[in-house]
Amino acid sequence: MMRDLFSVFIRAISFPGSSVRSVWSSCSVFMRKEGEIASPPDGDKESLSAATSCNCHPSELFATIEELKSFHSEEYIEFLKKINGLTEEELLDEQEEEMEKYGIGYDCPFIPQIFDAAAMIGGATVTAAKALLSGEYEIAVNWGGIKRMAFCYVNDIVLGILHLLQKYKRVLYVDLDLHHGDGVEEAFAHTSRVLCFSIHKHEVGFYPGTGLLNDIGYGKGKYYTINVPLFDGIQDSQYIELIIPLLSKTQKKFQPDIVVCQCGADTLAGDPFAAFNLTLRAPAECIKLFKSWNIPLLVLGGGGYNAVNTARCWTYLLSLLVNKTVESDIPDHKVGKRSLS
Repeated sequence: MMRDLFSVFIRAISFPGSSVRSVWSSCSVFMRKEGEIASPPDGDKESLSAATSCNCHPSELFATIEELKSFHSEEYIEFLKKINGLTEEELLDEQEEEMEKYGIGYDCPFIPQIFDAAAMIGGATVTAAKALLSGEYEIAVNWGGIKRMAFCYVNDIVLGILHLLQKYKRVLYVDLDLHHGDGVEEAFAHTSRVLCFSIHKHEVGFYPGTGLLNDIGYGKGKYYTINVPLFDGIQDSQYIELIIPLLSKTQKKFQPDIVVCQCGADTLAGDPFAAFNLTLRAPAECIKLFKSWNIPLLVLGGGGYNAVNTARCWTYLLSLLVNKTVESDIPDHKVGKRSLS
């Protein structure tokens, strides 16, 4: 549903007289250095454009087995392949036990096409990272990204960052999601090449229960982890007054070659978690700051459990990335047969 809504909201972005093209590949967007948005070289060229000159080109971008195994264990990936295509009724007892071992169940529900879903999610972020590595693009977006140990089958953000480290010496990862970015932090807690900056709710009993101020990394990675745990109710003015100076100081000290930002929308007022009281202004100020640094930027989606709010948030952030104004009126049209749903 949320992606259907997003495809409607995005068509509210008007590009009159502009050479800008919005091209989609499994929810990925790539922005050339000269300001044009384009698909990866071998993307599917079937257009989904509707009311504007915003052209949508979906393509199936699956991560390879080797790419998935660059972070995840071979046993885990092979298990996902083994149960791919099965229904819950077809699962053997030993397979259900192994699912429990890998945490597939409550936080990560079993789905019949589990490996395909994992490969698609991982592939979209890896493709976005490769677009930046090519040097042809300065901004890449995959709204399907997610990073935690729960709610996902593979850590696509870690997979993307591992690719980026092939070229960039220092990667700044900023997590705007309501939940602590524990999975990414743990992956890079021992290195000084990736600085993880997470802004999140921290409260007894709130998942995942990590991300304290004194969680700062280990060994060579000590002081390359920054956690900003917050209580409920924070508003835009408080958030911006606290976070923007911290991010600015981090950039000056760390001097990153690239920024990876996870834009979970579950911090917005109206989300079912009912924790933070933010509007679109808070994540927008972060995106504006990252753009002002004039270094490559990878933007990813994440949490967000109010579908309309999340679609509105991602549309607005994308409009900032491409320097376009979003009209207040949503075009009245049907979603295409190959929508982002």
